[in-house]
Amino acid sequence: GATVLGAHCFLMATSHVAHDCVLGDNVVLANGALLAGHVSVGDHTFLGGAAAVHQFCRIGESVMVAGHAAITRDVPHFTMVAERDDVIGFNVVGLKRRGFGRAAIAELKTAFAGVYFTPGNIREVAAGLLAEPRFTTPEARRFLEFFSGGKRSFARARRPATDGGEDAG
Repeated sequence: GATVLGAHCFLMATSHVAHDCVLGDNVVLANGALLAGHVSVGDHTFLGGAAAVHQFCRIGESVMVAGHAAITRDVPHFTMVAERDDVIGFNVVGLKRRGFGRAAIAELKTAFAGVYFTPGNIREVAAGLLAEPRFTTPEARRFLEFFSGGKRSFARARRPATDGGEDAG
């Protein structure tokens, strides 16, 4: 295959993009960030210093990956992730900087809470939310559609769903 870098990417010192990776536009890899083979990274995503991503992972659009994070699962669009696959929140600041409107951000917050804080299989929960007519913005629909793809499980929220169980997909 081929490794493909989008427009306006910024790869800092000692960062590494392995074979068969695809990086979207405006991706930043800080010093020492490492991508294993077959990783895809969405547009406007930032990987902090010394963050490492396992092979075949998908990282969505406008994701903020903390420094020293270990990513071994798929990370959905518009989230922030730290430590080992811990989704620590929704990337509101990044979306405001990109000019996302209030309606899109409000729907994304609702979709994020629905996916991460509803008990059950995360793929099924996201599919159920996607079928609801209340999610009309392209951004919220793109967030929910992310969960229908890929073969890996998903990064999990630090705050567990109310049933106390962990179901990462």
